[in-house]
Amino acid sequence: MRPDFQKGNFSLEHVVRRKYLRRQRKLKALILVASLAVLVWVIGKPILTSPYFKIKVIRVEGTNRLSQAQILKWADIPSGQSIFQLNLRRIAQRISSSLLVRTTEVKRILPSTVLIRVEERMPFVYLSQKGGLYEVDYEGVILGKGKKITDLPKIVGSGWSSRPERIKLVMRILHAAEELELSFSKIEMDNKGAMVGYLKNGPMIYLGESPHLAYLSYLPLVLAAKGSKGRDIKYVDIRFRDQIVVGTE
Repeated sequence: MRPDFQKGNFSLEHVVRRKYLRRQRKLKALILVASLAVLVWVIGKPILTSPYFKIKVIRVEGTNRLSQAQILKWADIPSGQSIFQLNLRRIAQRISSSLLVRTTEVKRILPSTVLIRVEERMPFVYLSQKGGLYEVDYEGVILGKGKKITDLPKIVGSGWSSRPERIKLVMRILHAAEELELSFSKIEMDNKGAMVGYLKNGPMIYLGESPHLAYLSYLPLVLAAKGSKGRDIKYVDIRFRDQIVVGTE
């Protein structure tokens, strides 16, 4: 008995023909893509190599302490190259590989200009270690030894070298204080991890090993009570849960 290959409206001949047509469509698509690629190359090659699109201007924006010459050195863009031959991502990566640069954006501006826009890491606090003051940015990245010391807060004491992770906690404290318009002159930590903050023109703030950062929000109210009660506040202690201890003269 001859096998019945027919099911519904589909036969073996129909299945074979569908496979053949599918292969033909794929072959035509490949030929079309290859033809377009050749066409683009033939048309685009003169454009890519045209002197009209050779780099003539490189603009650098966003520098503060870094010089434009330093940014250009890190960018390492070959002179006389076509603007279309640049690998913008690699250029940005080379510049951002420096700890002094937070972000980098590189753009083409036709016909012949390259724009490099950088965001530098700026010192937010000083870290005292190895006999010097080192600049630390807003995110806790150590930038290097400070050359020109300004009126930034200082992280001091002997406990930082053994507990570098505490620097991140100090950054959180300083960020919170900044939002409250409070200004610390320094934060000190001893070998046991206990931290004390010193407000500019204000009292000491005992932060302890695990300060309750939410209690920082009460400091403006506590300090405002200083004048109303006619007593100077010597210290504020926020080391304890559910209470704030205020010491007066």
